[in-house]
Amino acid sequence: MAGTGKIGRLTRRDSTLARTGVLILVLSLAGCAGVYFRDAGAPPVEGLRYSVAQLPFSEYWTGIVFNGDKIGYARFNLRPARNGHYEIASEASFVLRFLGIEKKIHLRARDVVDDRLELQEFAYDYRIDGSELLISGHRNGAALEVTVVTGGQPA
Repeated sequence: MAGTGKIGRLTRRDSTLARTGVLILVLSLAGCAGVYFRDAGAPPVEGLRYSVAQLPFSEYWTGIVFNGDKIGYARFNLRPARNGHYEIASEASFVLRFLGIEKKIHLRARDVVDDRLELQEFAYDYRIDGSELLISGHRNGAALEVTVVTGGQPA
């Protein structure tokens, strides 16, 4: 019987820990949504449509916000390139600190597309906490030829 009592106490303790963990999770998730996010409203009745050449902007910058603090930025740039193509350059950089963990993330992308947004060539540079992933390639007929480098070594 002494063994049964010991198992019963462990189960109650585990149950209390589980309830406490769920409560902490619920409170932390509730804190993220209410104050900082607002309804964006109804979408337009008909979606906006532009050709690549007629976009109303060529560059767009925005801040990245987490729990009310600006933690980084993102940018997008579109410009004409050679042979009637367009170059899309984008970048995002932010530092995320949550529950004692810090993540540093920097992402860069360069895509060359035609006027129908069909991919012609690309180069991506992803750096997360000191690790790097480089992906580049181009279209060769119906196929994409891709090069991947991680940690300075071809993959």
